[in-house]
Amino acid sequence: VEPTAAAAAAADSAADRTEWRQVHATVVPRFSVTQWTMLSARGVQLDLSCFSDPGQFAKFNARQSAFREIFLATRRSLWARCGDAGAEAFDAYIYLLKAFAALTLRSALTSFQ
Repeated sequence: VEPTAAAAAAADSAADRTEWRQVHATVVPRFSVTQWTMLSARGVQLDLSCFSDPGQFAKFNARQSAFREIFLATRRSLWARCGDAGAEAFDAYIYLLKAFAALTLRSALTSFQ
């Protein structure tokens, strides 16, 4: 079984047994990843990524770790300079970015970006 086929079967199986349904799927061969966006009956969106190459997963994991560090450092910096208002402004900005990603056509921007 192809790794992509196995990952797709797992996503389909999870959707069949839960309140989630698949609303988008994409395969990115360059990064050995298949990505799904699932939507719950309550309107909650969940992004899933399955990697077929351990090396690509390690690179992704390192990028995610670096992003989290920069993200938290930026929020702390705003909090240190502006207090709670700075942290709240940062949080509001992030919520706006997420809303923009959710409402933008998938072909132009995905929630993974």
